[in-house]
Amino acid sequence: MGRASRGKRGRREQQSLSEHAGTGQVSQVIQQSTTLRQGPLPDAEELQRYESIQPGFAERIMAMAEREATTRQTMIQNAQQAEIADLRSERIERRMGQILGFLLACAALGLAGYAAHVDKPWVASFVAALSIGSICLALILGRRSHQS
Repeated sequence: MGRASRGKRGRREQQSLSEHAGTGQVSQVIQQSTTLRQGPLPDAEELQRYESIQPGFAERIMAMAEREATTRQTMIQNAQQAEIADLRSERIERRMGQILGFLLACAALGLAGYAAHVDKPWVASFVAALSIGSICLALILGRRSHQS
């Protein structure tokens, strides 16, 4: 057969008729061949045929293949850089959330300590339980989202 391809195919069919001697029957034989190739370049024989059609065709085909390869590499590189930038910004957002959550928890525990200091034990208990419960909930939900 040929080489694997990305949609470029050459197809040839040959037909021949033959009559069987004395029987009056006619049979038809069809021979078909398909050539598959990989990449943007035709094989050497095809390049020579293009060059024989008009001088310079093979060079233009080579230049086109080089431009296409450069474009494809640039697109892949841009996609990888965009993915890296997304991962960095996601990491920064996560870190900022952790820092702000820590500061909020410290402020809430400070408020609970102040409420206990001024003889408001119910308020102190409520604020402390709420802040500690919020921290625990955030840790549990964060762990679940990383597991799934």
